Amino acid sequence: MTEEEMIEKSKLALEDYRRQIEKIKPQLNQDWLDSLVTEDDILNAAVKLTQDE
Repeated sequence: MTEEEMIEKSKLALEDYRRQIEKIKPQLNQDWLDSLVTEDDILNAAVKLTQDE
């Protein structure tokens, strides 16, 4: 793999990381976190955060 290909692959990975962060960022506010009271709440939240849209 050439240096240019490695740079391009890194850029694509960074873009993907940023997209993933933007997907979950709105859900990670204090009110939402405070709403996770029961074990079921936490498990359901974990499932929701890991699902692909």
